[in-house]
Amino acid sequence: MNANSKGRSSSTASRISRGIGAAALSTVLIVGLAGCMTGRAPTISGPVVVNRNAEVPAGVDLWQPADRIAEQLAHQAAVDTANAERFAGVPADRVAEQLARETLGGGSTVVVQQSVTTAQHFPTWTDRITAQIEYRAAHPYAGMTADHIERFLLQAR
Repeated sequence: MNANSKGRSSSTASRISRGIGAAALSTVLIVGLAGCMTGRAPTISGPVVVNRNAEVPAGVDLWQPADRIAEQLAHQAAVDTANAERFAGVPADRVAEQLARETLGGGSTVVVQQSVTTAQHFPTWTDRITAQIEYRAAHPYAGMTADHIERFLLQAR
């Protein structure tokens, strides 16, 4: 039985034409919205080269956010400029001696960017176990209450 309420018959051709019309309308809307959302691309005259493995200056911590890295670089540049003015005309070995004396003697704090970075040592499983054994040897009664220590010492005799 036909499901139309007014006794009209619906043909297959009209159903197909309605489907095609809906698809065409949605395509036009999608293309129109996509055209509105995209901005103008800048014109690039030459090939774009992206350096994926950029070299980082020594002493920069890469695990910081980009704005902190920029602050650190600006600070290091300011310190380098101050040190360049301070040690103008002084031989490099004398500069190193002076800075070493200041850091050991507690003089003014001047930071010099090192040219060689030291690798950070992450403890291994063996290092952790060794540290735990050394701690227990140095603190044999750590975490024990006084009465428990007394019982422990009485049993050890």
